[in-house]
Amino acid sequence: MRRHVRLILLVLVSAISVMSLVGIASATPASQDARYTTPVVVVNTSFLNIRTGPGVQYSVLITVVGGTTLPVLGIAPDGVWFQVSTQAGVGWLNSQYGLPRGNFQYVPQVQPPAVIQAAFVPSFTGAAGSEDSATDVGFSSGRVWGLSVIVGHDLHTTASIAGKGAGFLDANNGMIYAVTNAAFAEGVAWVQINVPDVGLGWVEQSKSIFRPYGCGFSVVQMNQDRELSVGPDGTGGDKDKSISNGQEAYLLDIKAGLYKIELMSGGIGWVDSMSLTIRDASTVKTPSCVSAATVATVTMEGTGSSGEGVQASTTSAFAGAYVVVNTGYLNIRSGAGAQFSTVASVPGGTRLGAVGFAPDGVWILVAGDFGRGWVNGDYVLFRGDASSLPVIRETAGSTALPIAQLTRTITLYAAPNLTLGVVGTLNAPGEYTVIGRTADSLWVQLTSPVGIGWVQADFVIVKGNTALIPVIGS
Repeated sequence: MRRHVRLILLVLVSAISVMSLVGIASATPASQDARYTTPVVVVNTSFLNIRTGPGVQYSVLITVVGGTTLPVLGIAPDGVWFQVSTQAGVGWLNSQYGLPRGNFQYVPQVQPPAVIQAAFVPSFTGAAGSEDSATDVGFSSGRVWGLSVIVGHDLHTTASIAGKGAGFLDANNGMIYAVTNAAFAEGVAWVQINVPDVGLGWVEQSKSIFRPYGCGFSVVQMNQDRELSVGPDGTGGDKDKSISNGQEAYLLDIKAGLYKIELMSGGIGWVDSMSLTIRDASTVKTPSCVSAATVATVTMEGTGSSGEGVQASTTSAFAGAYVVVNTGYLNIRSGAGAQFSTVASVPGGTRLGAVGFAPDGVWILVAGDFGRGWVNGDYVLFRGDASSLPVIRETAGSTALPIAQLTRTITLYAAPNLTLGVVGTLNAPGEYTVIGRTADSLWVQLTSPVGIGWVQADFVIVKGNTALIPVIGS
């Protein structure tokens, strides 16, 4: 009997051991089957520019909306810019405006494409030195640059001499191609362009020349070398000191026989009328310019009651030049400057017809349901042909009244006196328009959601031109 019990125990122990070994053996391949998953970054701002290189000096490849998820292919040496894959090709985004997701341990470091830094300098950063969020739209006021082939050569499918040929491009000074990317490989600077009826392809930069599209402004061509000077408006000569014969530039303004021009680097200067000619737009094909007769169809995305994304299409009546608001909300002002009062505030994505430009080339006069007003070109995307739009010199509007900024909760009194009644309480932080003050400036009168009242000036920070505040109390 004992022998049978021992035999049964031995069999059970053997079976358990075999099962344990089988379990270990079956678990081992599972750990070996782990696969590397490409990390992603989720855009964490209303709109974000994806650029052709890791920096705001590079041109904008595509602008994506908040929530877009993009695979990360590489990281710039500074660790801030991510190389990502988009529907428009490979681009770069500033990681400060994205949420990284996944394992970045195996993401390679990628060197920036040097060619873009030299060629795509005409970008404008947003206000207050913003990097690349919704406030930065790359080419302000639609001043974009394309490329013409000056020496006939093969169009390649990749940035490589050995890359498969996509055709042959003849030298053609009458065609300006849209630039979509750039790279430096095999000792050659390459530029990717969009060729009509062919698609994307790579050309050698040394056999090409960058030129203004002219979609936003008229273009001038120099017929002699010239030094750039400071003009009648006090601008110019701050970045570039000269322009060469044959070089093209955007025309921004004409005054007192002088022409205000902008170079590819973004430098602005003035030259005399005898040293240039206006480029005849009819002699140059620019396929990417939006036709003035185009009526666009806009797709709007929203959220239905079920929480699922819904889409609705609407036809826009805009014809000619227009702007698209490229920030969460944008103030439309009564004059060409932030010091002017707000006419209206519109949400991101709003399309407004363009009417003209301020002499500085930054502020744009637009039209909408509110009537007419001015927008800062740093916060919009310019679309269409605006070469015929005028430069509007009389840009003055109603100057905005000063504001009182609250850093603590304070009491709003009915009169400039602590004993004559209370209107309510104003919570901090907050900003309220100042509409009056006492002669001794110890009290200021505010407009607020709880009514008009007075606060002690020592308890607020008044910002703006205090000379505009009328004295209405003693």
